[in-house]
Formats: sequence, C-alpha cells, structure tokens
Amino acid sequence: MFPNARLIATDDPRVAKFIQGFINWWHEAKPEVIFNEQFISCTYYAGTCDLGCHIDGEPWLIDVKTSAGVYTSHHLQTAAYASCLSETRWRRGVLLLKTSTKKGWQMVESDRSYKEDLDAFMGCRAVYHREHGFKPIPYEEKEAAPTTFRLEQHNESI
Repeated sequence: MFPNARLIATDDPRVAKFIQGFINWWHEAKPEVIFNEQFISCTYYAGTCDLGCHIDGEPWLIDVKTSAGVYTSHHLQTAAYASCLSETRWRRGVLLLKTSTKKGWQMVESDRSYKEDLDAFMGCRAVYHREHGFKPIPYEEKEAAPTTFRLEQHNESI
C-alpha cells in the first residue's frame, strides 16, 4: 500500500498527527492487506470494516478510531463484522490514533472472547429493534473533516 510512506502535506494540521500515527503503526505492524474499507452486511445489520489484514501471519479485523479512548462498543462492532464474515478466528483490534503518545497510536484487543462480544452486540441490536422496529437506521450526511494529504516514497528509516 505505502511501505515507505511519510507525511508530506495536509490541508489541516489538526489531522497531521493522526495520519502520522497511522503511518507509524503501518511501519511497525507491517500489515498485509486482505481488504480495506470493506462494506460488510448480515440480515439485520451492516457496516464498513476499516481493515482486514495479516500481521505476523495472523488474520486481524481492525477498526481505526480517533476518539478519546477505546470503548466496549468498538469491540462489539468488530465482533459483528467477524460474524458477518462467518469468521471466529480473526483477532479483533481497535487501532486508536492518539496525539498524546510518541508513537501516535495504540492497538487494543478486546478483553472478552468473540462469543461474549457478539452476544453483547446481539443484545444491543435486539433492544434497538424492540424500541425502533426493524426499520433501517436513517443515514445522516456528516460534514467531512478536511483530510487531504499526500504520501510519497521515502527511503530513510523513521
């Protein structure tokens, strides 16, 4: 994808640290991409999984976040993606891009099993459908953050 990338320019300096954190993670983890930004759907739920990859030969489902922390709902989300893919062998992680650390990132795996997270997700889904019926969640257009940036090959080690 971009093995020797480094951040050259961005139209918003607020996002530069997040982008650099992702690049730092990429260089350290050396993922082999299976898919990225993959729409995944099941009978009553769907979503877009940020990254499916192999890291050190192991399959991972990764959700990339820039939130203040990693929350239970993030792990339930990755369990739902794994369920849609009929895969229980995937390791599931949340890649938290952080501006408060030197590396700029933190990988967090759920401290619960796939089954525990999926059961919790299905419980949340059942409550939602009980309260709102089986209608689709309305799509709301959100203002996109300015994230134009350019990557170029760079041969020096970071």
